[in-house]
Amino acid sequence: MNACLMYRNRDFEVVHRFGPCIADVKNDLELDTLLRAMAGEDPLIYDVAQTALLDSFSMEMETVLYRQAALRDAMANPDALRELYRLTGAAIEGKRHFHFGIFINFPSGILRSSLDLMKALVDILRQVRSIADAHGQSFSSPAFTELLAMFQREFSDAYFREIEDHLSRLKLKGGVLESARLGPGNEGVDYVLRKPDETRIPWLDRLLRRHPLRTHSGSRTATKPERGSYPSCAIVG
Repeated sequence: MNACLMYRNRDFEVVHRFGPCIADVKNDLELDTLLRAMAGEDPLIYDVAQTALLDSFSMEMETVLYRQAALRDAMANPDALRELYRLTGAAIEGKRHFHFGIFINFPSGILRSSLDLMKALVDILRQVRSIADAHGQSFSSPAFTELLAMFQREFSDAYFREIEDHLSRLKLKGGVLESARLGPGNEGVDYVLRKPDETRIPWLDRLLRRHPLRTHSGSRTATKPERGSYPSCAIVG
């Protein structure tokens, strides 16, 4: 997913190193004063504004008109764009500083923390979609109309339903189902993670149903097959 706001058909890349004469140009024109006023305290905006300003000497007229149209939209809808920018920053910073806590060494703790992070990111995506729905008709430039349409297209209701389904499955309420077979020395080999049986059985039927015998060895539980069935060996962890 690319937001082509500065060029119609390609990405905008921030440049940190310019030619040897650029420092003199910045000093002569006092461009740092202008750039600091544009960026406030945001270093990203400073870098983007500097690149856009100093790398525009050979810009084509089509690109100039494309950016001017986007600028008119930005000036007409400042609140919506500031909120989109805030949500983007919140997603990046939230992922960067997410704390897994003292359970980082335990698979269950890593999974639980990862699910919490994913839920937070999904909530941000919902807010982005909401802004696109609410303000999509207020924009007219090719840059922003395509961006907001992309949000609506990519973050569809079906997309969120699928994500919620995956997150629900990853809670592993029914445990983890694996299969294996016995190798040399009766060691388990060829472990395969299996898709769990999603058949919903009423709790009373589960309570009264006849369970197969189980033997315990270490931390694993091996289920003996019932008479008439011949699976290799089912390992449930």
